[in-house]
Amino acid sequence: MQYDVRGRGYAAAYPAAAVSVVSVDGVLAGSIIIFRGPTEIRLLDISLLEEYRGRGIGRDLIASLLSEAARSKFPLRLNVLRGNRAAHLYERLGFVAIGGDAMYCEMEWAPAPGSENFEARALGE
Repeated sequence: MQYDVRGRGYAAAYPAAAVSVVSVDGVLAGSIIIFRGPTEIRLLDISLLEEYRGRGIGRDLIASLLSEAARSKFPLRLNVLRGNRAAHLYERLGFVAIGGDAMYCEMEWAPAPGSENFEARALGE
């Protein structure tokens, strides 16, 4: 029920958002919702089934978005629930807190000059 409410909220606020299934070796592993606007890319939701967490899948998906943001010269923004351990991943990838409220922290990664090849650096290559 919570998933459905959250999905309707995203659809109302970001009707053009792309909802994608994440699969690993042809098996459903999660989902990702991305809004590509005129001035930003916004990661609305990324969710992996428990058995697929901790394998670098989320990091790789986000690194791909960071590479897209660098190429487009748009910031990548997201909101994360305060206390969510994913915030540490976002910080390691270069996101900084830019606002929020008592429940959520808004974070942003802004492309720097020469960041077009960000994906390889994010993955440690």
